[in-house]
Amino acid sequence: MDMLHHVSLAVRDLSRSLPFYDAALLPLGYVRVWTDLQGAAHTQAIGYGRPGGGDKLALKQRPGSQPPGPGYHLAFAAANRAAVDGFYRGALQNGGRDNGPPGLRPDYGPDYYAAFVLDPDGHALEAVLNQPEPVLRQATRQDIAGIQRVRHSVRENRLVSGAISDAQVAEAMEVTGRGWVVVQGDEVLGFAIGHQGTGRIWALFIHPDHEGHGHARALHLAMVSWLQTQGHRALSLSTDPHTRAHAFYRRAGWQELGLQPDGEMEMAFTFPPAWQAPG
Repeated sequence: MDMLHHVSLAVRDLSRSLPFYDAALLPLGYVRVWTDLQGAAHTQAIGYGRPGGGDKLALKQRPGSQPPGPGYHLAFAAANRAAVDGFYRGALQNGGRDNGPPGLRPDYGPDYYAAFVLDPDGHALEAVLNQPEPVLRQATRQDIAGIQRVRHSVRENRLVSGAISDAQVAEAMEVTGRGWVVVQGDEVLGFAIGHQGTGRIWALFIHPDHEGHGHARALHLAMVSWLQTQGHRALSLSTDPHTRAHAFYRRAGWQELGLQPDGEMEMAFTFPPAWQAPG
């Protein structure tokens, strides 16, 4: 359980603060989750949080308010160094002031990568990643426990016909196909597995705590690029309809073929004639 449920900050002018917080928080995965701009000026407020979730930060308009004194600052967790950089860049482009550019802070720890800014009211803010940078690599047998943890954590496309054994995962990665993982230290954040012979997507899942940071796009690209090198010009998969996974595949260029008898949506991806993996 998180230590804090949410934090509230008083700002003098929401119309000045909103562009700053919209731009600074978006790279960290936070968006406006509620808006209350009705009524008197001193009652107006905005809440920020994960898409579809509750607020973690509330901004409350209080004309004449002042930021807390020395010793106070608010630190936001970042998923990767690029998110820290994006926080800093968005803040400075929207009325924020530099209080320490992005970079490693070895005095705080070997992996402590952070940026510091002041918001338009003078609140001291930080974005920090205090872990090794997430890495995408080919999956190995040693990743299976982490893969299973991710698979059983997801909120959509949940397993309904029983568990997939470790032996089945190993066979899918080592015999019939190949797998990839995004890891941070020893933790598996997400994984993808493709079938070499059929060109079918066996799995692509991200742990809910690590959604919204580009891991799914990176895994998808690695998987479809490899399947193309195996001679496939078209790929296939099935997923629950009207889910975020369904929408993700549509944005990635997959086409709907229709519902299967089990209710899942069959989808296909056809490589354009000149398609090649970036880089």
